Amino acid sequence: MYVHRAMPDVSDVNPLGLSVNFFLTPFKLVFLMPQSLSKVYVHIVFSTKHRQDFIEESIEEALFAYLGGACKGQGCKPVRVGGYRNHVHILCTLSRTITQAKLLEEIKKESSKWMKEQGEAYENFYWQDGYGIFSVNPRQIDVVERYIIN
Repeated sequence: MYVHRAMPDVSDVNPLGLSVNFFLTPFKLVFLMPQSLSKVYVHIVFSTKHRQDFIEESIEEALFAYLGGACKGQGCKPVRVGGYRNHVHILCTLSRTITQAKLLEEIKKESSKWMKEQGEAYENFYWQDGYGIFSVNPRQIDVVERYIIN
């Protein structure tokens, strides 16, 4: 038995409102998806090595912009970047083509090199080895953004 049709109300099943085709076999319902879609928001937090206060007001805006650009370079869309003297927060979408570990490795490597190029005061700059990365409900994006701003 083969049935091919669009679901009558995909908004209940699919929050993106995409049309989804499916067919029935004698044993299961099979969905056909001609493309790969992903929209996963993540909140990333990491600090400077030994939580040293390297992120001064004079450089933080440029650093946050650089971190956002590093996210874009990895296919992740930055939503908000912020932080304080010894740590940063990044709210972004996670690309479906990169792992969390690889994203953090690249962001930290690129931005550490950039920081060291900003002058003698930053020649001993390093990020800590660890990080936190947490998924964010799309309905809570504004809450996380306000947290990062403050």
